[in-house]
Amino acid sequence: MKKTASLLAITSLYAVQSLCSVAWAATAGRILVANRTSGTISIIDEKTDTLIKNISVAGKFARPPEPMYVNYSPKYNRILVNDRANNQIIAMNADTYEIQNTVPQGGGAFHMWTDGLGKQTWSVNDVDKTFTVINPGNLKILKTIPIPADLAAQGGKPHDILLDKKAKWAFTTIVGIEGDNDYVVQYSTKTFKELGRFATGKDPHVGILNDDSKLFVPTQMANKVYVLDPNKITKKIIKKLKVLDIPSAHGITWMPNNQFAYVTNVAGDALKGSKNHNGLWAINTKTMKIVGSSALPKLKKLAAHTHNVTVNATGTKLYLTHSGHEIGTVEGDVTVWNISSKKPVPVYAKKRIHVGLNPFGIAYIPGR
Repeated sequence: MKKTASLLAITSLYAVQSLCSVAWAATAGRILVANRTSGTISIIDEKTDTLIKNISVAGKFARPPEPMYVNYSPKYNRILVNDRANNQIIAMNADTYEIQNTVPQGGGAFHMWTDGLGKQTWSVNDVDKTFTVINPGNLKILKTIPIPADLAAQGGKPHDILLDKKAKWAFTTIVGIEGDNDYVVQYSTKTFKELGRFATGKDPHVGILNDDSKLFVPTQMANKVYVLDPNKITKKIIKKLKVLDIPSAHGITWMPNNQFAYVTNVAGDALKGSKNHNGLWAINTKTMKIVGSSALPKLKKLAAHTHNVTVNATGTKLYLTHSGHEIGTVEGDVTVWNISSKKPVPVYAKKRIHVGLNPFGIAYIPGR
């Protein structure tokens, strides 16, 4: 594999926001991609799998923007983008793509998640070691929450974040802990207090099924996916259900009907030559078993880092960002994969969509 530029922060995510928790629609929608290095978001037409346009998120800001993750709030028909360079969340109209306002957040924006009910948006501040929680409607700051003091004292910093479909809980990962473990921490979205935690392998990310029955935790450095029960907490420890072996497990998404989850191997073809170099892995969420994996297509200048993923409303297409880029490249890539309940292992649809440089977060807007 050719050397990629250092612009990829490989510690990144659900993913993620790997899947926008929305009321799924039957008509074609749009895919949103945050391009970290280009300072843009890309809009993709789900029906044709073609680029509609690249939208600059630059405004009268102190620095050129660095969009990390992009969310969609259906209640307000609003796109939210967190900007690491300017310590802010940018709110945009989802039809016109015009910037409506900005909200300040702490230093070090990384993962972000907006619940589908329009109640809260949580954005990670990995420099300040806090979370900024806002109302995605009136764009007011609801709370700034420090990570648990004992984990901060061990060198921890927040990384990934998501909310469950009912917006009862927030789940975050705390990385950089001294020793062999990092942590998943579960919070109440009502009290903003910690409810429970679980020690995982290093560099975890999170994804939760739409029925809130299982919390999946891919861990990149441990090459494992932990399956937890967010409804069962004993002595402030979240119950473990299963541990699966998946190489460089990183981004995660799942079908709207909850039948299958998909995990990226962020190392991709860096592991070529071994049997575990495939870039996408499928998990049966009922049996909690791996059902197969898919190799990356051999395409010129395709970044091997299979990073973040989202699935369309019908559970028939999967969209995958390839983060990082080779020196001299001026655009990034999203690849499209066919999936179904009968044939859950992803099949490359022979569609490569050129987007902005270093695509990071990806989300889905359902059709209306």
